[in-house]
Amino acid sequence: MSIPTYGDKKVWKEESQPFEINWWRENWSLNKIRNQEFIDKMKNEFGFTEDSFAGKTILDIGAGPRSWPSLLLNKAKIIIVEPLAYEFVTFNDGYYKLPNITKVYSLPGEECVEELINNIDIVWCFNTLNHCYEWKKVIDNIEKYLKSNGKLYMKVRVAESPHNGHVGVKHDEFLEYLHNSKLYGRIYPDSVDSTNCYLVEGTKKP
Repeated sequence: MSIPTYGDKKVWKEESQPFEINWWRENWSLNKIRNQEFIDKMKNEFGFTEDSFAGKTILDIGAGPRSWPSLLLNKAKIIIVEPLAYEFVTFNDGYYKLPNITKVYSLPGEECVEELINNIDIVWCFNTLNHCYEWKKVIDNIEKYLKSNGKLYMKVRVAESPHNGHVGVKHDEFLEYLHNSKLYGRIYPDSVDSTNCYLVEGTKKP
């Protein structure tokens, strides 16, 4: 398997994405455990409740086989952008069919969805950037999608070398790029995985 490099969409599409879908097929039993882990994180780390963001639109970029916000935030409208959605919808026990999921785009986060520009209240982007072939484009698109003063909740794994379908995100490069965007906010180590993961709570500057 080729080691992916930043900007190499061909390797990402032909090798990294098949690796990802096969990993989930082989490790699907982990899903329920991880679901509870992130529901607890939404409650304990961010203070979310079932009533949070009622009537608001949340965009989940890189949802994987299920959208974690859709499992807790019952009164919000969830939109998914996930390149493997066309695969996940066939084997994920109906997670993509939850009633609060209003639309699914089977696209990489690097591709801008024009109809979402300036129409999103909250972006949720967890464990996504290190899977992307050009993570900076994903941040650019988040900036476009969010309304003024819209919220960003992100988890990003940094300081990982490229491996097995993961391009990786360099620590200093990520912090600098985010700082220079309109999304810069509170950045702190993940309490569960503090060695190489950051949590980001940002607000889009007007």
